[in-house]
Amino acid sequence: MHAWLFLAQSGGARIDTCSTAPLKLCSKLCKSACVRYNRQQPNMKAQKIEVWTATIEDKPGALASKLKPLADAKANLECVVARREPDKPGQGVVFIAPVKGKKATAAAESAGFKKADGMVVVRIEGGDKPGLGARLAGALAEKGLNLRELTAAAIGKKFVCYVALDTEADAATAIKVLKALK
Repeated sequence: MHAWLFLAQSGGARIDTCSTAPLKLCSKLCKSACVRYNRQQPNMKAQKIEVWTATIEDKPGALASKLKPLADAKANLECVVARREPDKPGQGVVFIAPVKGKKATAAAESAGFKKADGMVVVRIEGGDKPGLGARLAGALAEKGLNLRELTAAAIGKKFVCYVALDTEADAATAIKVLKALK
């Protein structure tokens, strides 16, 4: 009965845990499904990415006009972060990633974007869990990594996170640490 409920409720979808606390109490069928599910859970993906940046005016429509050439070039941006510059009244800054292909690169450059200098960014994605942000930050801190910025979002059961670091060596260490997290 338990195995039937477990499998019927899953409907082939993701299940966080088996409803029977100790796995050894599951029937063979349910235990097999639990083990297969756990094996399918990949480690976090972590990779270095290029981030592009541009200055924008702090006024309505400024961001839209910066992004329009990229949209016209069919650039598929996964991340856009825009904010005011508190120490520069009337100005803001926008970060975008990724910029892939000749058309997107030309559009980004024509709109005033350039590759971000002095910042190395690692993109992390995986299954979302409560407390994951603290785990990520803690694992990086344990290796002595100081973060310039961390931007993250979760949609459904997935998360994506962008971590800005100071050096290539820091990024390499971060990638190694993050890929080991489950």
